[in-house]
Amino acid sequence: RGKFKKNYRAKAPYRIPPKDIKALLEKEMLGNSTGESKPFLIAEAIPVDINVVQEASWMEEGSYAHGSFTIIAAGAKSISINFDQFKLPKGTELFVYSENGEMITGPVTENENNKNNFWGSWVYKGEKLTVEFKTLTQDRAHMKLHMASVAYGYKDIYQAKVASGNFGTSASCNVNVLCAGNTWEYERNSVALILGGAGTSLCTGALVNNTGNLTIPYLLTANHCYTQDSSVDL
Repeated sequence: RGKFKKNYRAKAPYRIPPKDIKALLEKEMLGNSTGESKPFLIAEAIPVDINVVQEASWMEEGSYAHGSFTIIAAGAKSISINFDQFKLPKGTELFVYSENGEMITGPVTENENNKNNFWGSWVYKGEKLTVEFKTLTQDRAHMKLHMASVAYGYKDIYQAKVASGNFGTSASCNVNVLCAGNTWEYERNSVALILGGAGTSLCTGALVNNTGNLTIPYLLTANHCYTQDSSVDL
């Protein structure tokens, strides 16, 4: 029934056929054969042409219209979406969530509207993702949600990073920022994850201040995490 617990008209999800994950990994290895430093790739961008407003299942209740759209990237280990036309009318609420609501983003509002009309989602575990929204019925025709690509995840980025039984076996000189007694809360909270190339790669960076303490949100990251021909989302 979704975030708004509405009984939408049954409509089949939009499906992206399964991809050859072995072939994607081999393609990545070939691209890394030059030894050039690159971001950590996690997905392949699949071009799509989806007008979500038109393709969604809708229902009206009072003065509001509720819509829901589900997409399945068959066999993917993760999924994210990118809009090249994105505009939410004032008062609209949009949620994006994985299957069973295990991971959820929202409410996304008109505050996310921008001059480039671009918006990219977080990376969600699994192959299934739902976009659900609520807007005034009179504003439904003014909503813009055109999906241009889907990031088909071929690496399991949500698996446990530390094998059972190995935690705490590092040498005394390897002090983790999360270790008890460390007073590095401010420093570790400055670390940001960077999604690049339409959600196809991961990098990290850190917010830094300047000596004038102007609190300008500068982000320090590695040069290979950004190229002039790729988008970067924080």
